[in-house]
Amino acid sequence: MSLFILFSTLLYLFIGRVDAQLVNGQYFTRGLAINNAPAPDSEFTVGGTIAVSVDVSGNGRLPEGSWGPNSTLPSGFISLSIFIVSGSHNVTVVDGTSGQFLSGEPGSTVKHLNYVVPNCLPEGKYDYTYYEVSRMNDTMYFGITPIAIQIKNPGGSSGACNDSISNPVLPRPQNDSAPAQNPFTGGLALNVTSGEQSSVTLA
Repeated sequence: MSLFILFSTLLYLFIGRVDAQLVNGQYFTRGLAINNAPAPDSEFTVGGTIAVSVDVSGNGRLPEGSWGPNSTLPSGFISLSIFIVSGSHNVTVVDGTSGQFLSGEPGSTVKHLNYVVPNCLPEGKYDYTYYEVSRMNDTMYFGITPIAIQIKNPGGSSGACNDSISNPVLPRPQNDSAPAQNPFTGGLALNVTSGEQSSVTLA
């Protein structure tokens, strides 16, 4: 899949990493996205769905023009995709939105998705993973945020996943370029409009 290959080859020359953080039930990713669901270490069954909920507004602190996709503001989303990844099973499952997750529910601060868990997945541990390209203060970043989940398959795997929904896992850990500070938990001042007097500190 070209989108997945593009993400895997995006390398930027920035120093410093920020870890994802769980705060009051929300999982602050290595970018602008805030994961409301699923929770880390959740269990799911093949054939069922993962109820995805992502706040794209910084809990109401980012303007609508930054919610993406392809925001042109100094700080905002370029793209956000979701994958289920397993190194041990050598599988990466796409989210089924063709890269258009951010386009859903226009005007909503929270994006939702019923992510169907394919029957072909073997039982085991997986990483529910966000791949985010975003801009912060006119600097572009690429953040990868894995969230550990468990997938159950009582009937056993139904065979290899179709190429249309899965890709082999690329070497891990993959390179990303997340900022040294999380914009919402680290006190980073973000420019959220195109004017000179537009910076706000989001802490």
